Amino acid sequence: MTKLIKYKLLFFLLALANNFIMFSYEFLYPVAAIKHDGKTKIYVLHQKSINNIELWLWDPETKMCSMDLLSSYMPASLRILPDYSGFSFIDDGRIRIKKFNKRSPKSIDIYEPVYDISQLNWIDEQNFYISAKKNNKFCIFHVHENGLIKPILRDSENMILDFMYPQKVGNSLFFIERIVRDGQFKKEHVSYKIIKTVYPDLCSQVKKLNNLLENSLDNSDDFDIKTKALQDFSDNCEAQDIARNNCHCLADFKHKPIAFLNMISETEGFFLHHQENICKHDEVVIFDYFSLKFANNIWENKKLFSFAIPAYLILEAPDSCLYESILPLLPKYHDNKIYYVNFDIKSQNLNVFSCNLLVNNYNNIEQKSFILTTQLLFPPIFIDNKAFCGGKIDYSEGCPIKMWINDENCICIDLIEIFS
Repeated sequence: MTKLIKYKLLFFLLALANNFIMFSYEFLYPVAAIKHDGKTKIYVLHQKSINNIELWLWDPETKMCSMDLLSSYMPASLRILPDYSGFSFIDDGRIRIKKFNKRSPKSIDIYEPVYDISQLNWIDEQNFYISAKKNNKFCIFHVHENGLIKPILRDSENMILDFMYPQKVGNSLFFIERIVRDGQFKKEHVSYKIIKTVYPDLCSQVKKLNNLLENSLDNSDDFDIKTKALQDFSDNCEAQDIARNNCHCLADFKHKPIAFLNMISETEGFFLHHQENICKHDEVVIFDYFSLKFANNIWENKKLFSFAIPAYLILEAPDSCLYESILPLLPKYHDNKIYYVNFDIKSQNLNVFSCNLLVNNYNNIEQKSFILTTQLLFPPIFIDNKAFCGGKIDYSEGCPIKMWINDENCICIDLIEIFS
């Protein structure tokens, strides 16, 4: 047992030494929270380098953590499953599901050649939707965990439309539509809109098809029945017709790029506007955060605030960029406030702020300050009326974000707790 503890300690110290040698930025930040075995636990991503990502399950009371995924995986866009039985994540373009009672995750092998999946959103325990590319255009798909996939919005004729950042609320589907004319991303050829439509009832259709496939016997007649059922499901364009015929434009930003639509209800949401051109030589990237709200029978959008992010965190800089790019840095809504980070060039700090939506008509800005010399913090996640922030590890004395080993030789994590 003593020998095992020594090896464990040696491995941990070697890992730390390796990061110093490589001079890579190292990040530690929470990505999801869950009740596990009757206790509050938080999933924390540890980016040791751009090619070395670890997922830890952390107890904020004891500070102790355990690795919850083999280090051979590269998890991004982690989502807790609707029944809280595990989580999903995207691993180098593949969707995987990890159940708590299983050692290894399973892969979802989608039946169509889609790619560039960055996020997925669960509808129920078996169905989810994604925006992904097919034939070089972004489409919105309904997907079942067994791999069945059905397009909801796809421009298969003109090949000028991208359907991005879908948000299902009730029976409504909100998304950002991007038009790219002549295949050029120049200002005069691109336009952006926020669209609302109907989400087709695909869950029941997929359930019927699955029942047919599962109940059929493995003989030639049943094979023909299965093949025809799958072909009919693939050829049926009713879902696309329903979605296309019920589209309503909620906001037209013309050539101004918008992204990351986040609906918190059928009548309210938020989204980003970003610079038209982002250069890798820029020191910061500026974003504007907007509200989208249905009031007095009209949809209105309003700029809430601007914030800056260091360009090296989200652009392709191998030693300093985040593996998840901007995802950990996106503003977060909680209890009528928007929590976000803003970079100060003079101090080189990336600090946490909040925008109170109930005070002074969205114009009241409150800063959550921390007495540190240099820091790069990320927006918090919330659980049990507590908020935890992660960010960059710098291993300087007094750094509040770190991994360490306690007296029992258990690996522990420190994050920053703020009070909302």
